[in-house]
Amino acid sequence: MRALAIDPDRIFSRDIVSGLGQEGFLVDRAGNLQKAVWMARTIPYDLIFLNFSNLAKLIETVRKLAEESPSAFLVAMLPYVNVERRVQLFDQGLDEIIIYPCYFRELLVKIRGLTRREKKPPPKSASFRLDNLEIEPDKFLVRRGSREIYLCRKEFDLLYFLFRHQGKVLSKIRILEGVWDSNSDALTNTLEVHILKLRRKIGNGAAGRPRLIHTVYGRGYLFGLRSGAIPTTGTLPVD
Repeated sequence: MRALAIDPDRIFSRDIVSGLGQEGFLVDRAGNLQKAVWMARTIPYDLIFLNFSNLAKLIETVRKLAEESPSAFLVAMLPYVNVERRVQLFDQGLDEIIIYPCYFRELLVKIRGLTRREKKPPPKSASFRLDNLEIEPDKFLVRRGSREIYLCRKEFDLLYFLFRHQGKVLSKIRILEGVWDSNSDALTNTLEVHILKLRRKIGNGAAGRPRLIHTVYGRGYLFGLRSGAIPTTGTLPVD
């Protein structure tokens, strides 16, 4: 089994990693959230262990990993947490809490009990469609109407990310975190250039085709049809 330990506080000792290795686990380690999200997106982990002394950061990490790696079991290692916080963590997608310090045998029993469950990711559509724009992630294929559109890898990843978050206003930082990996030095102007290229390729409201990528000034971007996709509460200026 493949496991990821997100361990900025270094709770996971070499003995634990070695013990898990003897039990058939291959354990990777990440010291920060950005790197961990990138690894979870690219590697099919069975288990992800989380150790954060900052509870707010832990909750944010659980939320992101539940979205990026829905088939992995998420296990938090905590010294103590009250019932209210436990409920909050489970609501965000956490599967198990292990109170440390604990004996390795106890840790192993809980892990085995957890992995005996069947955790299926939400059904993944073979394709996504909006208006007459269609993307098939498994085939790396994009069409608008009968016309096939060539996208470079990063443009494709950006479009796929926007499709997955259709109808939501996404900040530029959120998109950068979701599309560019942890080793990238991408800035917001990099994103703006890719958005501009993507708009040109998929159609920017020309020839009777509705615009699909909208700028929400001061907030970020929204992907969707203008009618009904954009929040009606408040006054968000959208191009």
